[in-house]
Amino acid sequence: MASCYIYLAVLTVLVDNGLASTRRPGATTLRPGATATPSPPCMVPSNNPTKEWLKEKFPNPRVNVTLCGRECMQSWVCDPSGILKPRDADVLDEKIDAIATNGICGCRKCVDGQDGYKIGVALVRKMAVHSFVLSQNVDKENMAIEFSAYLRSVSWKFGNCDNNIVIFYSQEDRKVMTSTSSRVESVLSVNCTGDIFNEAKPMFRDDRVFEALDHMVTRYGQVLRTGKCYPPAEHVELGVGMIILIVIICFFVVIMAIIGGVCGWRRSHGGYHRGRSNDPDKNREDKPETFTGGETGDGGGVAGGSF
Repeated sequence: MASCYIYLAVLTVLVDNGLASTRRPGATTLRPGATATPSPPCMVPSNNPTKEWLKEKFPNPRVNVTLCGRECMQSWVCDPSGILKPRDADVLDEKIDAIATNGICGCRKCVDGQDGYKIGVALVRKMAVHSFVLSQNVDKENMAIEFSAYLRSVSWKFGNCDNNIVIFYSQEDRKVMTSTSSRVESVLSVNCTGDIFNEAKPMFRDDRVFEALDHMVTRYGQVLRTGKCYPPAEHVELGVGMIILIVIICFFVVIMAIIGGVCGWRRSHGGYHRGRSNDPDKNREDKPETFTGGETGDGGGVAGGSF
């Protein structure tokens, strides 16, 4: 009888060890009759086959995280085609998060430390055209304006205080537009966003997309924080050598000004005078072509252009 008890005890130990070996580390014991329901894995497509996007079909990075290619996490960046590296998109997210949580938005509904200005970034390979629209009649600039404004005011609409911004980038169409709400525009005007786009335009032309977007987000954050489009110049201490060089340059400038004045006096008194050229091409200033006059119908504005 004693040997039977010993045999049963050994068998119990072996069974328990066998069950333990099949249990995942850290797993909890289930109640009798209960079944484990594994959470569905979040699958991120390595390459989204959609190349051309309609504004009505474009996903929301706060909702459709998988379609936006943001590795199963809420984001401010929607990049279905993977134009940016994941790490670069993460950097933009971090900067936008800092702006979004600083509590500055000019609205009574804002909560300190939570509600700031919301910036969304949308990147596409190319804008799609509706089937009923003839391709030869398409105005790509107007399409980019409508795309950015639609995301900001309709399909994304981040924030509850009309304090949102959308930066839209279309790679093959070579268009960049920033749509701002009316509340944002009171601080970040369309003229200012146009100037900031011109600062980033050389980077877009060189296909340095992340650097350009990073510059725009950083500058928008500065303006929204300070209310000034141009940051104050950094104080630079001048050495003795630099001061001497400046004095020498000023001396030569004064001498040249005196010589120019004397020559001008002699020409005017000698009957020699030439008027300004009538050639409009010679008198025209070479200004960058930037769109800064768009309205969205809800009091907001759009600025940007081609690169």
